[in-house]
Amino acid sequence: MGPGRRQLKKARAAMHDATPDPHADAGSAQVFERAAEMFALLGTPLRLRILDLLCRGAMNVGELRAALGSAQPSVSQNLATLYRCGVLTRQRRGSQVFYGIAPAHGGLLCEAVRRMVDRGEGA
Repeated sequence: MGPGRRQLKKARAAMHDATPDPHADAGSAQVFERAAEMFALLGTPLRLRILDLLCRGAMNVGELRAALGSAQPSVSQNLATLYRCGVLTRQRRGSQVFYGIAPAHGGLLCEAVRRMVDRGEGA
């Protein structure tokens, strides 16, 4: 089960506030609170696998479902959560909706996921 509505609102705010503020105290409780909310949002293996795939390029629900071997409702629900929180973008192409990583967060998220995957493969 995914995070509740309150967690989603906090995670959405954390995504929009993720740009570092040069005047903010890096050790402030608020910074760590936003980071914890973001990690909670990304804290499921399926969501991390979705991010890993989308870091390689935009995909539709059917492509993601096939690549993940997961049920379509589960994939759709997780995509919707990540989209609502600003992690993903979506674009309609004809009758298909393609999801991609939001540009504001793509580099950081993709790098973090890629490093985790690379370390896991080498372990």
